[in-house]
Amino acid sequence: MKFVLPVFILLVISCGKTEVDDDQRLNTTNSLEAVKLSSSELKNLREICGAIATKTTTIGALVNTSWVFSGTEKSCTDTVFKETPDSTVSLLSLNGSYSFGTPASLFYFSDVETSNEGVLGRICSRISTELTSPLDPAAVDLLYFTTEKLSASDCPNATEERCIKIERATTVNTEKGTKGKVHSREWIRIRVNEPRLGFFTYKKRISIAGCDENLFFGRTATLK
Repeated sequence: MKFVLPVFILLVISCGKTEVDDDQRLNTTNSLEAVKLSSSELKNLREICGAIATKTTTIGALVNTSWVFSGTEKSCTDTVFKETPDSTVSLLSLNGSYSFGTPASLFYFSDVETSNEGVLGRICSRISTELTSPLDPAAVDLLYFTTEKLSASDCPNATEERCIKIERATTVNTEKGTKGKVHSREWIRIRVNEPRLGFFTYKKRISIAGCDENLFFGRTATLK
């Protein structure tokens, strides 16, 4: 006789804590087969990259301006993301590169994401070609990405903004051949209209780095 156990998915938001949702499994393996983006994914990506391109041409005027982010984080062993104090940072420029931080240190999510910098810079620089996921199947370090079927708990919906999920993986040999083993996952929400055109308004990153097997740490940042 087979027994079917009910599965309950519970999102708890109380006392500044958010329960970890189900799209948090790392150390999973992905195929190395290059998958073409759907027409709707390309449309979303062109909006994201177009907004970033416009921002890149004008970002110099915003150097030394202040930006405030609220945030949450979880340690390797935590079961929830906990609120952290707001972070006030500046938009910095060094030798033509832009980042968020202070004179003393860079912000955890320091990448401003321009047409040639940051993880989105890697993707957007290929927007005129036939994009596939992973970005370069022959690479040792793989980059998988999608703009579809994203959980609102991982990248909350917002008007005039688009989300993209990015998985970083390393090639490993398995019984079923060479695969991409996911070690970190990131969600980025980009503003596609004024104000703050081309800037990220939300980032979430989870990673196994420094954690025991089947555990991960994570952080989020929301632009205020």
